Amino acid sequence: MMRRQIRYVAAGGIFTVLLFAVVVVVVLLLYTNFSRESRLAEELNSGLNDLQYLTTEFLATGTPRALKQWQSRHRRLGRFLDDVPVQDPEIKRLLVELQTRHKTLGSVFGKLTRIDSAISDPSRAAIAKRAAVNRLLNQILALSALNDRISSIYREREAAFARWTLITIGAVLFFGIVVVVVLYVRVLNVITRSVGRLSTEIVRLGKGDLEKPVEIAETGDIGAVFQALEQARTRIADAVAQKEQERADLDHFVYVASHDFKAPLRGIDNLATWIEEDAGETLNKDSREHLEMMRRRIKRLESLLDDLLEYSRAGRTRVEFEKVDVEEMLTALVENLQLPKGFRVNVEPGMPVIFSPKTPLAHVFINLISNAVKHHDKSEGTIDISGRISPQGYEFKVCDDGPGIPDKYRERIFEMFQTLKPRDVVEGSGMGLSIAKRLVQSNNGEISVVGEQARGTCFKFTWNPRREPDAQSSKE
Repeated sequence: MMRRQIRYVAAGGIFTVLLFAVVVVVVLLLYTNFSRESRLAEELNSGLNDLQYLTTEFLATGTPRALKQWQSRHRRLGRFLDDVPVQDPEIKRLLVELQTRHKTLGSVFGKLTRIDSAISDPSRAAIAKRAAVNRLLNQILALSALNDRISSIYREREAAFARWTLITIGAVLFFGIVVVVVLYVRVLNVITRSVGRLSTEIVRLGKGDLEKPVEIAETGDIGAVFQALEQARTRIADAVAQKEQERADLDHFVYVASHDFKAPLRGIDNLATWIEEDAGETLNKDSREHLEMMRRRIKRLESLLDDLLEYSRAGRTRVEFEKVDVEEMLTALVENLQLPKGFRVNVEPGMPVIFSPKTPLAHVFINLISNAVKHHDKSEGTIDISGRISPQGYEFKVCDDGPGIPDKYRERIFEMFQTLKPRDVVEGSGMGLSIAKRLVQSNNGEISVVGEQARGTCFKFTWNPRREPDAQSSKE
């Protein structure tokens, strides 16, 4: 369809050019014919002026040369009047009168030249000459009057011809421009409508609406784009469905594994207890320490299974948005965490009040606070929490006065199962920061270690949750 509309525009432009060329050719032909006819007035005017001059010269001198020149100019003007092409009826009628008066002029002039030889009486000859001269002048004046009428007609025709030529060319140009503009606007409307529909479909797919097929109502190149978009939608929908199925299978596996693995772990823990009870006093100190170490390893493995389950769910569980007073939330968190007596958490006054899922944000703060206490090298310490509005949404900092983290480990600590100290020294699964990073990223934020302080660690993360369109509309 697009190509057809473009062909219409091209055809309209070609038609306009051809029509303009035809009009120009017709105008040139008419102008040529008009110029050829208008020579009648020019030649007649020139001939009459010559005849008047030669008449005066002949009457003054009476020489044969003047007579011969007059007769030659008279014959040439007569031949021109006989051969000139004339189409206008009024000009034709005037031309007949011109030819008649031209012949009469020749006859009168001939009689004038023969008076001296025909009349011997000088007085009578003089009277006859005056009469012939008067008739000659009258014919010349009549021819001049006819010439003026013809000149006036041609001037009017010339003005009308110029006026109608301009009107015709202007009308042709206007018509051609209107045709091209109409076709151009039509093509533009088709393109705009097609691009608008294409943009609507792309935005819809970008928002995740992959169920509804792309409507293909166009043909040609635009239709091919819509077909490609529909193929992309199908592939994306299939990939999303496959990914959702894989995620569901993984969630099921993690859930089953975390629960099924805990059963034999509890059995092993019970066996250790029974062995300790059955051995009684006979169990030596090393064996008791080994059994206690086994219990700690069992608890660590249980904690690891719980963290794996939490990591698999982090950022993928839909949580309702609500108004969160961050300062109030942190105060409640600190009270519930029951930190060691030597540790103090300072929450900066004036923390922002945000509209966000509360539980994921609380988990991030819990992991960062717990991490600061767990890896502190002293029995007492201070944790400072601050927050502000930033271009990326909201920005929070959790800083402690612990031993700090070397630069080379600042990215590694966010990987799964990574700890900077042996697990026999610090109990933990090494997944707390991984879970925090995943929760932050699922809410359109970033987390990192900042600052170059000699001691202490400062975590900064941004938080910019966005509601899905359906949730947002229902909320509003």
